[in-house]
Formats: sequence, C-alpha cells, structure tokens
Amino acid sequence: MLSVMRRLLSSEARKDFSDVVHRAYYAKEVTVITKRGRDLAAVVPMTMVQAAARSEAKGKSARPPRSATRHTD
Repeated sequence: MLSVMRRLLSSEARKDFSDVVHRAYYAKEVTVITKRGRDLAAVVPMTMVQAAARSEAKGKSARPPRSATRHTD
C-alpha cells in the first residue's frame, strides 16, 4: 500500500534524486515531478509498476481476439 503522494519541483527532484528513489523503494511513496505548475512525471515504487503490468496482462488475455469480434457482411 502507498503511504504518501508528494509533489516536488523538477529542480528539487534533480538535486535530491537519490532521496526520491529511496522514498519510493522504502516508504512506498509516490513523488510527482512538476515544472511551472504542471505535472511532468512520477517516481513510483517498482511494486506499483509490476502490479499495473500484471493487471494489464490479465485484461489483455481476458479479451477475445480482434478477428473474433469483427463482423464481415
């Protein structure tokens, strides 16, 4: 489970990148990197990426092949 989501300016994230990565790994913290008030990217725990990949793989395998759903008249 994620503990926190925080926002960090890109200049701060660059300066403290090691800390941002460690927070993602150890504290399961999501850090959104911003610049001029816009969200640019996020540093997330790898477990979150793996869970999303598993979920996507399950969703793709549950769908019928495209050729099975097409109708040709």
